[in-house]
Amino acid sequence: YQKKFKNFFLYTGNFYPHKNVESLIDAFKLIKGDYQLVLIAPDDYFTRRLEKNLLKKSTDRIFILKNIPRKDLIWFYKNCLGLIHPSLSEGFGLTLFEAAYFKKPIIASKIDVFEELWGENYLSFNPKDPKDIRSKIEFFLKKRPKFSYKKILEKYSFEKMTHKTLKLYHNIV
Repeated sequence: YQKKFKNFFLYTGNFYPHKNVESLIDAFKLIKGDYQLVLIAPDDYFTRRLEKNLLKKSTDRIFILKNIPRKDLIWFYKNCLGLIHPSLSEGFGLTLFEAAYFKKPIIASKIDVFEELWGENYLSFNPKDPKDIRSKIEFFLKKRPKFSYKKILEKYSFEKMTHKTLKLYHNIV
């Protein structure tokens, strides 16, 4: 991967319609410079559909990788410029927490759940507007804003969640 991918942004997740990845692709095609977009997803119907659409739009800076091993996913998180998440709706947004764990900037949709969880600790855009997505990516490339995730990661730790869940189970029994 090191030889093929440099100066790249990352999206990881599925390509269901509400994930809005096509708007991200439309926005990213307009970004000037030697930047790449790596889209990591499962190999399923929605991925194959997006691959066909991507071929029609032909770009050599956007890549789809399917079913990659966890160690490779970790490499992508560690080496990306930032995570871009264009979803129209989310329950929680686990991949944002993964990016925060690796101290990577988050550029994501201005939707209620992200605003509630992340507040000012991410760069937000209107997910229905590819021009706004583009402008926020360009802003990021010029200004390279920094975000602090320490308090958020402490509040939503997997370790705490596991302990609380086990406690709930023990109280039921």
